[in-house]
Amino acid sequence: LTLDEQGLIARNNTAAEKMFGFEPGMMAGMPLVQILTPDSAKRCLGSDGLLYPVSDLSLEAQNKDGETIPILLSVSTFKYENDHYFTAIIRDISERVMFEKRLARLAYYDSLTGLPNRRLFHDRLGHAIERARRSGKLVGILFLDLDHFKDINDVHGHAAGDCALREFVQRTRSVIRAYDVFGHIGGEEFLLIAPDTTTETAAALAERVLDALRSEPCTACSRTIRMTASAGVAGATPSDEDAEALLGCADHALYEAKRLGRDQVHVTEK
Repeated sequence: LTLDEQGLIARNNTAAEKMFGFEPGMMAGMPLVQILTPDSAKRCLGSDGLLYPVSDLSLEAQNKDGETIPILLSVSTFKYENDHYFTAIIRDISERVMFEKRLARLAYYDSLTGLPNRRLFHDRLGHAIERARRSGKLVGILFLDLDHFKDINDVHGHAAGDCALREFVQRTRSVIRAYDVFGHIGGEEFLLIAPDTTTETAAALAERVLDALRSEPCTACSRTIRMTASAGVAGATPSDEDAEALLGCADHALYEAKRLGRDQVHVTEK
């Protein structure tokens, strides 16, 4: 785009018209800020309300229909016949933004189940413990592990095992609360943060998860599989600060649930 000293579009190429959905000639005389979102417009204007040079500024534009487009904006100045003008180069970075979002999701979410992975779960646990410390309420941790999952893979195949994991996630989501944080930390192991709860309530939540799994066999890749799970439950008081210690307590409780025969809930106090 070529802009006059007031930031009005003097000339534009056809690529600009296609990007923003305007017919030929419709952009002439239009303020540059009209094709930017209000917040982005503020970022490329000086305190005097006038445009100033920028380089690869990440902003959001909007097309004729009001749809948002992530862009990079570069603005430079030039002088022609004693008049000052601006050249604005706008690049649509929608594909790059989508790719970055996919990368971010892969970094923090498990690709098989769509749940937060170990890295994100630990971050959420730290926040949950901090909130518990401020509110004076307890946060519960449930360590869940599918029983004999190796046998499912060995007998029915890994594709059926993946289907079984997704079915476990679906059934668990059907019984937990909207604000509980459910994570897949690897293999057949899952963790659940139950904020603003008591150890007894967290244990009851774990029982509901196990009941949902026991209720009926799972159909995984056209195979009927009966699944059970074991659960270890631990609770953190507001004075607790060590997430790793809390996870260790839940892990120990899970070990006891498996040692005592599996398909049950075991609780330990931190």
